Amino acid sequence: MNGVLGTAQILLKTDLSVEQRKHLKTLYDSGDHMMSLLNEILDYSKIEQGHIELDSHPFPLNSIIGSMHSVYHTLCNEKGLKFSVYSDIEDERWYQGDKARLRQILFNLLNNAVKFTSQGNIDVYLSEKVGVEKNTLTIRVKDTGIGIAPEAQARIFKPFEQAESSTTRRFGGTGLGLAIVKEIALVMGGDIKLTSKKALAPSLKSQ
Repeated sequence: MNGVLGTAQILLKTDLSVEQRKHLKTLYDSGDHMMSLLNEILDYSKIEQGHIELDSHPFPLNSIIGSMHSVYHTLCNEKGLKFSVYSDIEDERWYQGDKARLRQILFNLLNNAVKFTSQGNIDVYLSEKVGVEKNTLTIRVKDTGIGIAPEAQARIFKPFEQAESSTTRRFGGTGLGLAIVKEIALVMGGDIKLTSKKALAPSLKSQ
């Protein structure tokens, strides 16, 4: 799959007709989507078998905040959404932990927020609670998306589950993203909670 995507990227930089470029772009986007699905399935398979390992090193929190801005500011702009990050943590703060896994958690949550939000805004809030033996980092992602009905909220953290059957048909995905987030959070000594309500459908005005 890496070979297919790499070759498609090279070809996109060559002289192509409009129709050829359109077909090649479809090929690349489809391959990229399949790669994401494969990675999620492989990742969850490792988690199920207890093979997930944490790589603990010191890292600056600002490096993750910078990654968020560079990736999701552009993605939100493309959808007409406003993206904001609010942090109560000092700029030079460093943490000891697995930066890649923390980034994976955050990006999975933000990918969902962008996918299921068609208008409004996506906000990220970061705060820290200082304790005697350890400090706790709290990350909150808030969006103005379609929302999740109360009866479906417990289900979305289970593997291969989504809020509704129509969600898979409309938005795609494996239903593994949030299950992976929950398992990684637990391994890191944390947890994840959800507060949501289903968005009201716009009313139709008769004329």
